[in-house]
Order: sequence, then structure tokens, then C-alpha cells
Amino acid sequence: MSLTKSSRNTLSKAEIIKYFGIARVFEGHLKAVLNAKFSSDNRMIVSCSSDETIRLWDIALGTEIQVLTGHSGLVTEVNFSSDCKKILSCSFDKTIRLWEVVSGREIKKFEGHSMYIVGAQFLPDETLIVSCSGDRTIRIWNVESGRDSIKCNPILHCNAMQLSSDGNSILFCSADNRIQLIDLIHGTRTTEWKGHSGRITKVQFSPDCRTIVSCSFDKTIRIWDVSSGKELKRFVGHSDKVTSVQFSPDGATILSTSWDNTIRIWDIKSGKEIQRLEDHSDKITSAQFSLDGYSIVSSSWDKTVRLWGDLR
Repeated sequence: MSLTKSSRNTLSKAEIIKYFGIARVFEGHLKAVLNAKFSSDNRMIVSCSSDETIRLWDIALGTEIQVLTGHSGLVTEVNFSSDCKKILSCSFDKTIRLWEVVSGREIKKFEGHSMYIVGAQFLPDETLIVSCSGDRTIRIWNVESGRDSIKCNPILHCNAMQLSSDGNSILFCSADNRIQLIDLIHGTRTTEWKGHSGRITKVQFSPDCRTIVSCSFDKTIRIWDVSSGKELKRFVGHSDKVTSVQFSPDGATILSTSWDNTIRIWDIKSGKEIQRLEDHSDKITSAQFSLDGYSIVSSSWDKTVRLWGDLR
């Protein structure tokens, strides 16, 4: 594992909880990789791409397990089911699809959105799916029947979405650079956050759901208070558009990616950049911590998925 393309800032060793270095590079996609996620058992990675495919990777062996084909447009998001037996995907082809991991077989196709779909996620019991589309609707789908219901009609196009851990609320990022909290039970908007001056690309709840973090084309990352709607902290450092952001499982750090070809880890309390990962050769589209917080998976326009491990 090479340390030559990652750098620490001036924090002392005691202040750095983990130090990540490149562990594996997964190659196979023919175009930009848009999203990559860990399975809950930390054995697999799933990725999706502008090449219209979904690929499964074995972490231990560093090999490709399956190539899932069927979408006719770029695939925007992928998620494992909690038991790691299924994969959920959504695409610019206006469909959501459910796949079997072992066989790579498409189990079900969900159709109803009239424009591209930017996100699709399982609700906690995984009998329902929530999706968000450029057609200005948020829909809830029954996994068994495949039927949907429109829960909310946002005024503007959706750029990003994220479910709360209890599945009762969803964070919705609209084209006018606002973040809205929507009650899925009643289909109503409850809270709104304003401040970003560019397109918001990702938003996420903190582990305790008391704060949210967002990132934007305005090159900033911001933490907001859920109850008051106030901006609590702003992180500045990326030199280009910020494409994704995530809290660490312990809520102590933030992981961000950017078109500046870097992944950055930030200490929330101090607001300082802890580490910068610079192995990708093109714009980075996403990064995610593993559930234990000791690994990171990232995706990029350089057509690769990269695995980063804690080297301390």
C-alpha cells in the first residue's frame, strides 16, 4: 500500500484517528463511475457507471464478481439490501431495478417516473423503496407489487436525496439550492435550509440525526442544525465542485469528494482538514465509509473504483 499520494495536514498524530492509504484499484467500467457502496458485511463493493452497467467486486480478492446489464441510460445510484442479497439501482432511463446478487438476475423493474431518476433507496424494513426524479416527484414503491404512490410534488427538480434512519423523513435538494426536510408520512415539508450559492450535490443526516451535512458546486461543505435550521459550520478547501459528503459512523469526521480530484477528511470539532487522498486521476464522484469506519470506497471519472484502508 502506497502512501505517496495521500497527505496529512499539520494536526498532531494524537489528533488523527485513522490514516488511510490506497489498498485496491478496481478496473472494468468503460466510462465514468458515478457511485460505489460497500455491502454491510464488508465483503463486496457495488458500483454504477455512465457505461450503463452495475458491477460487483470482491474486496478480498480484488476481482469482479458480476456485471449487471439492463439499464439503457447512465446509472445514478446503487444500494445493497441489508442482507447483501439484492441490489437496488436507478437510472436516467427513468427506471428503478432490483437485482439478485448471486445470479446477477434482474428481479423487478419499477416504472412510473417521467424523467431521469437521481436517487432510490430502501426504507428500513425494505418492503418499500423511495425515489426522487427530475419529474419533480418523490415516489414510494411497494417492492412486492411494484406499485407506486406520489408522496410529494416538489416545486423544482431534485438534485439529491437522503432518507432518515427511521424512514419517516427525507432530505430533498432542489434546483434553487435549497435543502428541504419532507415528512413522508404526511407528504409535507417541515424544515428548509438556505445558504449554498451553487447546485447541492449531496446531503446526509448525522448518525444522531441532530445535524445534516451538505456539499455544493459552490465548493463548500456545510453542517446545519435540524431543529433550528441554522448553519453551524462551513468547511472550505476544495478548489472545484464538491460532489459528495458523508459523516463517519462515529460522527466525528466528514468525508468529501470533488472535481479537484481529491478526497478529503475533515475533523468536525476543529473544522480542520485531517487528510487528503489524491490517487484518482480525474474528477471524483463519490466516497463512502465502511460501517466500521476503517475503509473508504471511492468512484471517479477515471473509470475506477478505489478502496482505501486504515494504515495506522
